[in-house]
Amino acid sequence: MHLINDESYCIENTTTKEELLSLANNLKITHIEIKSDKINSSIFELLNDQVLVRRPEIHFWILAGTRRCDLSFLSKLSDLKNLHIRCVEVKNQETISNLSKLKFLEVDILVWIVLIFYHIYQIKL
Repeated sequence: MHLINDESYCIENTTTKEELLSLANNLKITHIEIKSDKINSSIFELLNDQVLVRRPEIHFWILAGTRRCDLSFLSKLSDLKNLHIRCVEVKNQETISNLSKLKFLEVDILVWIVLIFYHIYQIKL
């Protein structure tokens, strides 16, 4: 896990329980992000139990960029209230419907942007 700026943390496979506890206690943090869906499921469980339960106002960002993102890990985040998704393509999007506490959802699927650049600039995908 690493601090991006005063308000943001990025969760990684090396994130520890102690770091998540510290994150939960840092009231300056307003959002948490991941850049991969390949993070160990135990980290997502800890994120839910140590952070989202205590800080329901936190926004969770999935920033997969040009990669396909499997959203099945969201089943581990049962206390998630604010979700932002930015990627090219998603898989297992039905998992979102099981987030019973979800209050805010923003989805930005970038596939059209990639296709436009492909046609305009003949970029090899």
